[in-house]
Amino acid sequence: PERRSHMERLRTEQPKGLTRAGIRKWGMLFLILGMFGRSIILNCYLGFDNLTGDQLLNAMNTDSDVMAAVTFALISLFVEACGVPIFCFLLSEGMVHTSNASYYMARIFGVAAISEIPYNLAISSKFIDLSSRNPAFGLVLSFVLLLLSRRYMEKKPVNVLLRVAFVVAAVLWSRMLSIADAGAMVIMTTAFWAFRNKPNFRTMVACGAAGICVTMSMFYLAAPMSAFAINLYNGEPGTQNRAFNYAAYPLALLCFGIAVMFL
Repeated sequence: PERRSHMERLRTEQPKGLTRAGIRKWGMLFLILGMFGRSIILNCYLGFDNLTGDQLLNAMNTDSDVMAAVTFALISLFVEACGVPIFCFLLSEGMVHTSNASYYMARIFGVAAISEIPYNLAISSKFIDLSSRNPAFGLVLSFVLLLLSRRYMEKKPVNVLLRVAFVVAAVLWSRMLSIADAGAMVIMTTAFWAFRNKPNFRTMVACGAAGICVTMSMFYLAAPMSAFAINLYNGEPGTQNRAFNYAAYPLALLCFGIAVMFL
């Protein structure tokens, strides 16, 4: 009887749904699947960087194995796009709950900086690749945008114009710095932040923002699917290992980078 009452108490005390830790796990799963398709399938197996579009189409038409690999890779990239809104949502929630925004941004920037070489290895098999930056820098840019926007939250026309100008500037900077997925991150983070106090509208608006991002990449057609996970958010942080949370992304990239080098 004592054990039964204890279990019943646990069930009543634990809120239903997903915590931030649970949502982050889904986001990491999506990113890892996407990176597998991008680095192992496209780069290693298909040699995407060394094939023209016509050569790839010819290979697909003449080899069923290539067709299957391309199909899997495309599906994985659609899945990867589902992870972008999740991390944008977690970033906006992090801004709400953090007690030290500067320290929080320093941690995100540290992850971005550490991830750059593993990202280059996984994507282009190079230690240094100046053609693009890893997506974690998009989170840094989005967080800077939130810091600026937070200073002009009063409902005045000039403040609204300033916030719009910040978003446009952030998107332009993401293009100039060639940060992967950063433009979409800026737009979706802005949507989550603007409706952070209205959860019933927050996800719907973010899905609309993902629709805008389709102009940047067709893979964002799948991004609204992440709403299923975000809608289950129960407002709780969950059991988290902060060191693992920040190390997971660069470590995953490093594993893929090493695999690309040997394969």
